[in-house]
Amino acid sequence: MQYRKIVMPALAPGRLSGIEERVKARCAQLIAKIPLNATVDVVPLLSAPLPLLTLAELLDVPSDMWLKLYDWTNAFVGEDDPDFRRSSESMTATLGEFFAFARDLFERRRATPGVDLASVLANATIDGAAVSFRQSRSMGTRTAGTGVAPNGGSGVGAVCEPGDAYASHRDG
Repeated sequence: MQYRKIVMPALAPGRLSGIEERVKARCAQLIAKIPLNATVDVVPLLSAPLPLLTLAELLDVPSDMWLKLYDWTNAFVGEDDPDFRRSSESMTATLGEFFAFARDLFERRRATPGVDLASVLANATIDGAAVSFRQSRSMGTRTAGTGVAPNGGSGVGAVCEPGDAYASHRDG
């Protein structure tokens, strides 16, 4: 509950003003790209980009980041899905790329905060002390509700450690 209270300012009605209209506009744009009279896979055309474009807006990152967010999300959940499972080497590289992005975003938003969710996470305090990158990462995965960390973030956190933590986490 403490984490949810921390992120609430970024999700306040004033901050989200107009989001429904922007989501509807995104839907219309995405639906307009779906071919008529053809069998299509709606995941890459609609159900993947829509929430990730909205997440990009909440984080105040460029909208084209949704493709990377999608790749990273697939890597995170891929351990439990053979269609997305990656080799240990590929997973290590993907996680390294994601956490380099996340740390850079954290540091930039701590230095120059805005009203976005990334800024709220980077500048949060717990018991009067500024949160660390690790704590903000945990808050993000526990409050996101995106399925990126279905186990509450502990698995994601475990594979972020130096060394071959991904392999030890994967192998139990």
